[in-house]
Amino acid sequence: MSSSPRTSSSSSSSSSNGSTGSNESEGNNGNSNSKAKISAEVARSQPRNLERTPAAKAYARARAEAAEEITQIRALFEEALASAPAGTYHPVDIDRVRTDDWTILRYLQRTSSSSSPPSEEKNQKDQKVKEGFKLLKAALKWKASSGVHDATDEDFPREFYLLNALEVVGRNSEGQLVLWTTSKYSREFDLIREPIKQFMLHEIEYMDRLGGPCGLVIVSDARHVGLFNVDVDMTRYMQDIVARYYPGSIRLTVVTNLSMLLDPIYKIIVAFLDDDLRATLKVVKKGSLAEVVEPKMIPEEFPGGRRKKRYLRVPSKRSFSEYESIKEVLTEEQVEHYRGLLKSMDIK
Repeated sequence: MSSSPRTSSSSSSSSSNGSTGSNESEGNNGNSNSKAKISAEVARSQPRNLERTPAAKAYARARAEAAEEITQIRALFEEALASAPAGTYHPVDIDRVRTDDWTILRYLQRTSSSSSPPSEEKNQKDQKVKEGFKLLKAALKWKASSGVHDATDEDFPREFYLLNALEVVGRNSEGQLVLWTTSKYSREFDLIREPIKQFMLHEIEYMDRLGGPCGLVIVSDARHVGLFNVDVDMTRYMQDIVARYYPGSIRLTVVTNLSMLLDPIYKIIVAFLDDDLRATLKVVKKGSLAEVVEPKMIPEEFPGGRRKKRYLRVPSKRSFSEYESIKEVLTEEQVEHYRGLLKSMDIK
């Protein structure tokens, strides 16, 4: 959204092949308060005992079992890179393929698998390598063209973060990073959908890196979602992006406070979900949330919740009316309309 995007330091990866946590740097903009908050986010995503959690151990086993295929895909990528036009792959992703096994393994796991007799096992592995490499290339080409590595947190207005209302809560006992969102986004913001879409892609990339190979648990408090304001197209678009380019990132999505009036729309959205994402989805009543999510991760206002603190992610200080990308698509009258709408949502 900035007229001159800057490469975000937090997009860079220097992970070792055995890393199970985030490799984000401490802060990706110039504001000291934002840096402190981002550092705290990173700290919550990297507890000292992460390597001993079930999710980390499962990743270590999967990585060891697929070591040969990972090496083969890495070699195929180097061959493709040597003949690819400049800009086909982003330097961040080139580094990740070379140094981070999860960057490759996640696409191998995305390929179809079935048991085969020993005589066909080699052919099956060769096919998985080809399919995994194809998925990897498609994802990295999309990342390079979409610019997900070229924006910083300050390239997006603070109101977008407040609309998204995302909290990086911490790791659960399984080792998965728990995110909590109480989004107020609705189709009322259709005139600035494209800037918001770029913002959401930025957040997906950032959260994916924080989650790492142990993955994410997303709790979505749908209290602000109504029958007449839900943006089905945006929801489907984001789900498609995650399924195609971030496989293995989301291990569980819990939706709570969902109005019964939304049931028909919910069924439509679920019908279009990727099979892997559909398998991660649970709709849970507010009173039963503690049966699915660990109580220490749940705010005290929910039955069984024990979390006292809020960890709202708002690393940007600038208002949306200060951004050229917003001024390019909105008249002054429309800017004032959205300012009033945001104020009515208690977003200032």
